[in-house]
Amino acid sequence: LSATMAAHAQPYPNRAVRMIVPYTAGGGVDLVARHVAAELSKHLGQPVVDADGRTLGRVGELVVDARDEDATVVRVGIRRRRRIIGWVDWEHVVAYERSGVLLAPGAAVRAERAAPTGGSCSDSSGEPSGDLWLCRDVLDAQILDQTGERLVRVGDLVLLRVDHHLRVIAVEFGAGPVLRRLGLRRLAARLGTVAVEWRELRIVSGRGMAVQLAASGSRLDLLDPAQLAAVVAQLSTDQARVVLGAVGPHRAADALRLAHRDVRSRLVHALPHPFATEVLTRMPSDDATALLRGISRRRRAELLAAVDAPRADTLRTLLAAHPDTVAGLMSTEVCTAPVGTPTDELRARLLGAPPRTSGLEMVFLLDDPGRPVGVVSALELLDGEPAVDPRPAAVISATAGIDAVVDLFATRDLRAVAVVDEDGRMVGAVAIEDVLDELVAERLPGRSRFHHLLERHRTVRPGAGGAR
Repeated sequence: LSATMAAHAQPYPNRAVRMIVPYTAGGGVDLVARHVAAELSKHLGQPVVDADGRTLGRVGELVVDARDEDATVVRVGIRRRRRIIGWVDWEHVVAYERSGVLLAPGAAVRAERAAPTGGSCSDSSGEPSGDLWLCRDVLDAQILDQTGERLVRVGDLVLLRVDHHLRVIAVEFGAGPVLRRLGLRRLAARLGTVAVEWRELRIVSGRGMAVQLAASGSRLDLLDPAQLAAVVAQLSTDQARVVLGAVGPHRAADALRLAHRDVRSRLVHALPHPFATEVLTRMPSDDATALLRGISRRRRAELLAAVDAPRADTLRTLLAAHPDTVAGLMSTEVCTAPVGTPTDELRARLLGAPPRTSGLEMVFLLDDPGRPVGVVSALELLDGEPAVDPRPAAVISATAGIDAVVDLFATRDLRAVAVVDEDGRMVGAVAIEDVLDELVAERLPGRSRFHHLLERHRTVRPGAGGAR
């Protein structure tokens, strides 16, 4: 075999030709480049021969470093009878052709070590390992598609010779690559294949995910909260726990706020206690209350005992309110000031402690007993005007039903409503986003909390052209 390979190497080109494709994977130029590049399956199975002409086995695996954005192959796994029996570093590879792989004289073939299992990302010495096995860890793994909102499965990988090196340039998903691996190339050519550049790869299943997270923090930092919520909703509980742990409690809190209540409940039960406590602390009070309502009493008590006392008291007050009332929906984290406060001071208050609940970026003005009499929006304050005239504050009783606050938003041009107790004192506020979040949640799987409310607003009103 070595003599054949040497003879074959004489005509031009007598070495790998470097081809640069400066375009996104899946584009027109890239598709042309694929006639020169080859799928992973075409780089496996050929015999591995040492310098003395002895066949050591066949190529069974290729390894890249997860920290290397160029995804250059650093190691070749030698297989016998479907089992990896040893490894050789790429620097000892003299020729890597489809007819066979030739090793340099004196090339060291290391015996196979026990493969890491489960979510381990360490080698046998316990040190972090960035080794990513293309067959075992990437092929058929779940990844995020190009929108970052949907999970797809890797169908194949595309590799390219660059000088003497072999690099992964893209991964493919869709029915096409799977059928091609099954030998149905004609049918595969008729079906769609979508490619993702290696540098954009985000593995979210199996050991590949664990290696990526340990090696480079993964690319999950590129996801916004809505995308992250969509991802964890599709993952198993164990996988989602790893992903949320990798992004940290602040981003985990933002994502769980946007997740379905069933997903929130499942994941909060699975998260480590200190991490779950930190997530709860970073959520706005209304979102934290909604989260606590969906978990067991025991887990709720554990989390409330771990947060600071003022925060725990606020959450217990909100939990005590009936969930179908305004008090069960409101947020207590609002910005307030006495009537007559100068505009500059109002501006400083809002900038110094902005409300965490979206839609409550405003200052409510209270009289001496604490009753809301006016409101100034953040937009008005940040315009820089020396004086701003407050608008009258819309109010609603804490004991009113959810349908009452929906009607209020439906009939008046409001972004938020002040919530008052039986004496008219302000105890919180409801933003229009809070109501929309609850109504949108009804379109997701699960029990309909406001089904009666939706039905009432779908009815045809006098003068309307049809149901809305």
